[in-house]
Amino acid sequence: MDDATKQALFTKLGEIDAKLDGLKEDNQNQWEHQRGLDTRLRKQETHSASISATIAAFVAVSIDVIKKGISG
Repeated sequence: MDDATKQALFTKLGEIDAKLDGLKEDNQNQWEHQRGLDTRLRKQETHSASISATIAAFVAVSIDVIKKGISG
């Protein structure tokens, strides 16, 4: 293999390596974004569960008060 061919191959290899580095960085950024979305979703689920529990407790107490009012 002559020097010109070797140089062309090394140049091409460098270009491919740079593209791979860019893809790796993009992939890492996507994973970080996904983790952020997952965290926000978990917070929303916790908040929704808290609201549901509060409503369920309110309904249970209301039903109990109504039952006592009817029977009392």
